[in-house]
Amino acid sequence: MMMHRWNTQHRLPRTAALLVVAALTLSGCTSAAQGTEAESAEPAVPDAREAEVTPAPQPPGPSPTPGTASISGAVPVQSAELGQAERAPAPTRVTYPGIDADIRVHAHGVSADGQMEIPDDAAVAAWYQYGSAPADETGGSGSVPT
Repeated sequence: MMMHRWNTQHRLPRTAALLVVAALTLSGCTSAAQGTEAESAEPAVPDAREAEVTPAPQPPGPSPTPGTASISGAVPVQSAELGQAERAPAPTRVTYPGIDADIRVHAHGVSADGQMEIPDDAAVAAWYQYGSAPADETGGSGSVPT
């Protein structure tokens, strides 16, 4: 019996303390929320029913009437057709004087299945003919090591 009485004596203060902390926490949360609402004069999101509708300002001058538009002068028209693009010459040879190499470059494109053509022989130099040329100002150029 003594053990049961000891547990009850220590449980009561602990339970009471937890209830006080919980009550203070909850009251602090509600008072903070109420304080926020009381301090703000306007709701955070305006109600669409209370919104005022202001008409857009009208530009000064006479109102146009349908069918009376006039062109005061001729408007110049320029052609949007593009001319032939200047293309830099494709490479035909690659030379490396330091190793005494002089290699002919072959133009390659796209195979029937839509893949970029790559020479079967790794000793053959190829150039992707639809890519940028070495002298082009834009675009990337490089090699694919095999």
